[in-house]
Amino acid sequence: MVRLCDVAADLDRERDGVWVHYSQGIELKIARLRTPEYRRAVNKAMKARRERPFEDADDAVAMLAPLIARYILKDWRNISDAEGKERKYTVDEGTRELLDPRNIDLYEFIVSKANEAALFEQEQLEDAEKN
Repeated sequence: MVRLCDVAADLDRERDGVWVHYSQGIELKIARLRTPEYRRAVNKAMKARRERPFEDADDAVAMLAPLIARYILKDWRNISDAEGKERKYTVDEGTRELLDPRNIDLYEFIVSKANEAALFEQEQLEDAEKN
């Protein structure tokens, strides 16, 4: 049997993010998609659109990518520039990369992981602390 508190969400992890492996050694620190700050920002952006529907998926990405870069993608590791120099994460850098159509897989990976409840469970944190 499992205690519910062992699988309950860790609200600090949801807000601050957790490190996940992406590809070729890249690590991303991703917060939960349901954080209040992100939800407020999405609601505000939708009101600014006057609730008109998205024309296509690219239209939705164009609106959401800057919000994901600010509220969901918290940091990255092992990403370099063209000269091989480490790139520090900033919201502007994250937005630029998430808006690049060549990085749609990155965008979709972040959204998928940000919805993965198991990443943010209390039990995960306690297991990691034991190791």
